[in-house]
Amino acid sequence: MAESSELSDLLAAIAKLRVAVYGDFALDVYWDLAEDGEHSLETGLAVRLVARERCSPGGAGNVAANLAALGAAEVRAVGPVGDDAFGRRLREDLAGRGVNVGGLEPPHPSWRTPAYAKPMANGRETQRFDFGTRQGLEEEHLDILAARLAEATDGCDAVALNQQIEPGALPPPMARRLAELAAGRSGTRFLVDTRRDMSELAALPRQRNAASLGTGLDAAGIEARARQIAGTATLFVTLGAGGILVVDGPNTTHVPAVMVEGPIDPVGAGDATAAALAAAGAAGASAVEAARLASLAAAVTVGKLGRTGTASPAEVLELAERTA
Repeated sequence: MAESSELSDLLAAIAKLRVAVYGDFALDVYWDLAEDGEHSLETGLAVRLVARERCSPGGAGNVAANLAALGAAEVRAVGPVGDDAFGRRLREDLAGRGVNVGGLEPPHPSWRTPAYAKPMANGRETQRFDFGTRQGLEEEHLDILAARLAEATDGCDAVALNQQIEPGALPPPMARRLAELAAGRSGTRFLVDTRRDMSELAALPRQRNAASLGTGLDAAGIEARARQIAGTATLFVTLGAGGILVVDGPNTTHVPAVMVEGPIDPVGAGDATAAALAAAGAAGASAVEAARLASLAAAVTVGKLGRTGTASPAEVLELAERTA
């Protein structure tokens, strides 16, 4: 990975992969606000004018978008997505990126597609509005989703699992189903990106944000906590500007972040990291090599302001050469 040729070889191997993505598919909706406004005649309250609306895949959708951007041969998306305006827009966006969206269906007729509406004032995100993030799934719905994913993972080299909504698409009963699926897919590389402990999936490689490990932890506390929850599986702990902590068996390695000049936007960086970790692991990279690719991919995305960015192989290679 230190040499550009090794990075090129890894990206070429990723281009041959078939990857499935399951989890909390959402839509990021950006409202660019005009500088001027007016007041409501009825209420007298201030009114903000939306000059432009932009949408990007969020959550598991952004993981799928990043895998497609990295050049994976096929990306199959599976998860609960409603037959509403947000869902239609999400499917259309992902399909336009080459993602197979056949597995994005509502588990029941009233399911609403989760969406995060982000008013943007002077290029900065203001108070967010969340839609559809407090829904639950019954056992029968989880059975439907598990069957869809089992079918989609046939012939796949990797599966990326994403959890960011509670309870969302990955409640404990679903995690148990996914553990059983992974046990029967020994030749498939799984990567689990979660915001909470999931003992059901403890045997699989996982990604956690340092903030999800506990509050008030210093670097030593984060490492100790990471070692505690890693067990025998590989654990990647994202540290933001601090890089990625890799716990791989008895070995602990700190992979520094790639420094980016100018303003940054961290939205979606964790999804880009998860996509790169899943793809690199399936392509035969070591845990540390996968983390280095993930750091490059995340650095590309944070430089894309006011949007949920992705990283292409050309962008990754260019950044690697520029920061060597």
